[in-house]
Amino acid sequence: MRTTFLRRAALIVAVGAVLAGCSNNGTTDTASTTAKPAAESSYPRTITQDKGTTVIPARPQRIVALDNSLVEAVVLLKRPLVGGISSYRDRKGFPPYLGEAVKNTEEVGPMESPNLETIASLEPDLIVSATVRHDALYDELSKIAPTVFVKTTGPQWQQNITALGKVLGAEDEAAKELAAYKQRAKQVGDAINAKAGNPTISIVRFL
Repeated sequence: MRTTFLRRAALIVAVGAVLAGCSNNGTTDTASTTAKPAAESSYPRTITQDKGTTVIPARPQRIVALDNSLVEAVVLLKRPLVGGISSYRDRKGFPPYLGEAVKNTEEVGPMESPNLETIASLEPDLIVSATVRHDALYDELSKIAPTVFVKTTGPQWQQNITALGKVLGAEDEAAKELAAYKQRAKQVGDAINAKAGNPTISIVRFL
């Protein structure tokens, strides 16, 4: 079963909000000729991540993401994704709902054993993954480019978006997207509660 955060959000919006009532690859920075944007001028920055600390010299412009949910997080934050994991278990290719955002993104999978040569050939300036996915590859990946690992994926997808926002110089975008999600969740939840009379719901997930 494949559940990355955008697909999972569709379920959580409906169910999580009920419970609460009773869940283009790049951006163009605008700047004057005399000043850099705040996101640009705040580099280099040191990121504390699950494997220690990583220095990010400049705002990343060539990102490789080695987990489906992190691919989608980079896309959500509208940052340039040059490589990513598209397949998961028996599913192949980037999901259609990512559309044009991944049209120039190179497949570097499979997830279980990313192709390090392909990753290196893309000349990334940032690699992102999760310890739960690629703990054994961290040192090798770090030799290719600055590498940032979150601890895991799935349940902490919102924290991961916030963390990536700090890495990518997209803190405001991350906060805006999460706020929009929560607002939409509340709207859907309120509508369901109004129609169904504030039902009690139980959720069971099989793994």
